[in-house]
Amino acid sequence: MRYCLPFLATDLSQFDPDWAEQDLAVEAVVFDAEDLLEAERWALVRRNLAEVAVRMPPGRMLFHFPVNRANYVEDEAVRRRLWQCFELAAQFGVAGVVLHSNQIRPVEDWTPDLAVRTRDRFAEFCVHLRDRLRDAPFWVGLENMPIMGNYGRELDPTLVFPSDFEGLCGGQLRVTWDLCHYSYTMYVVEQLRAGVLDERERRAYPSLREHGLFDFLDLAPDIVHWHFSAFRGLARTQPGPDGRRERCHEGQTPWAASVPESTYAQLLAAMRGLPHVQQVTFEVAEDDYRNRVNTRAVMRWCDAQPSAPSPAPASPSRS
Repeated sequence: MRYCLPFLATDLSQFDPDWAEQDLAVEAVVFDAEDLLEAERWALVRRNLAEVAVRMPPGRMLFHFPVNRANYVEDEAVRRRLWQCFELAAQFGVAGVVLHSNQIRPVEDWTPDLAVRTRDRFAEFCVHLRDRLRDAPFWVGLENMPIMGNYGRELDPTLVFPSDFEGLCGGQLRVTWDLCHYSYTMYVVEQLRAGVLDERERRAYPSLREHGLFDFLDLAPDIVHWHFSAFRGLARTQPGPDGRRERCHEGQTPWAASVPESTYAQLLAAMRGLPHVQQVTFEVAEDDYRNRVNTRAVMRWCDAQPSAPSPAPASPSRS
């Protein structure tokens, strides 16, 4: 399993050409829709992708389509850019494109009925997407979102739990599974069960499922790529007594997380149990993305974890 480092597609100073000689892969990340829709920023993205493509061996560059303000299902301009990103992926030898469902709305807008209708609309789009990718030389990995946004103000319930992916994948439309997002989702579910979150906060989650930590292994045939890091904190949808909301911090190291370090060791073992998944991107927060101190530490941590049998796929009841 090759290690992959992300960099902003608009900031080539975050990319180190030496990574190619270190047998690393890269994931070019477009952060916001403005990087797609503003002509100068889009031209910068294209130039940077072209330069990285020359420096990286074939099959060792991925591309991450933006999440913020990038609803390609409803916005025609964003959708055109998505098709153009596919063209660039083919042109530059990109191995895969990471794609979220991009149906983010404020917490108060969501209802269970809206969540169902939104997913149905997204499923219809995936039919078109699979057809569009029929002869593509790259995969598109649909990525799971966390159950709640980091600040407790917005969310996208479309692709959160393994069962949300049912009937969506096929051909070159596959899955990028984010272990940080899913471990946080399972943590929130545990807090709901334990009554840590009151009824007002519970109502903020429009599409809860009963799943186990390793149920993502049910998606094994469709998983083509991992995202790996940990999280700290719990995003609250309601302010505390001091008027402030607690938040979640993604991109943490396994030893600084809100769940035991051993949880991430077990998840790593499960990842290793799927040898067909060739790349894992470390989405680890850094003070300086030109000097990947925390990322390198997580890579060493992974290397130090003993090989262990991965858990068998579980099939608990789902609602």
